[in-house]
Amino acid sequence: MEDANRFPDKRIEALLNGEAVVVRENRKAGQYVDTIAQWAEDAGLKVYCGRANFHTGHKKSKWLNPYSVQKLGRDEALR
Repeated sequence: MEDANRFPDKRIEALLNGEAVVVRENRKAGQYVDTIAQWAEDAGLKVYCGRANFHTGHKKSKWLNPYSVQKLGRDEALR
């Protein structure tokens, strides 16, 4: 149980083991809502995988999902 005390959020342990985790990108007053996102960014472990987002300042990622529901419609985007 030492790891449970050392890493109360399992996502930190997963990141340190080289695994990928999902974090919320929402920010309030310049701070991440999800503290893991801030921790991962500070540690140089955060990689953005998505479309360009002017609200967060992210540029388009090479790993973005190219199938936009807004452009293609739900059925075509999921096909």
